[in-house]
Amino acid sequence: MYLIWFILNASFIILFFALVLTLFSKGKQLFNNKYGNAIIVVFVIGVLGMLNAKGKGFDNSYTHYQHGLKGHNVKSTTVRIDESFMFEILLIVNFKKDQQDQLRASYSHSAINGVSGGYLWEYQYSDIDRIDEHTFSYEMNGLIHWSLFGIHLYTQNKTYKGTFSLVE
Repeated sequence: MYLIWFILNASFIILFFALVLTLFSKGKQLFNNKYGNAIIVVFVIGVLGMLNAKGKGFDNSYTHYQHGLKGHNVKSTTVRIDESFMFEILLIVNFKKDQQDQLRASYSHSAINGVSGGYLWEYQYSDIDRIDEHTFSYEMNGLIHWSLFGIHLYTQNKTYKGTFSLVE
């Protein structure tokens, strides 16, 4: 589905700029045919998308329980949460030691890598718990915002659960 959405967005962008170039070369003749109304609709959607393209940047970080944690970060790990043909979603976790010298998650950040045209990743929170000395479980929640040429159409909630190990 992500590939189809990317192709739809890329096709629309190419169509819009091709119509703009044609408008400069043919002028009003571009609208004087049986596709004139469809061309106007594409122009309106394209202009609205360009006006709306202000670059929505999400913080994509989450601060975990800080009470009783001491010092600076002592460990950090990166976990692949979701991997598809188009992109991967990563969870980066920093750890500090608590009063009993046990590692606890202090800060996490999530990012999307790869081709993500037409959708944005918004990381909301994660819950990271210790299973044993080097193994942790996580539950992570975020949103994928789907847009067509910069116009937001749909928001999809994503929840991921799993485990990861800290490598010495």
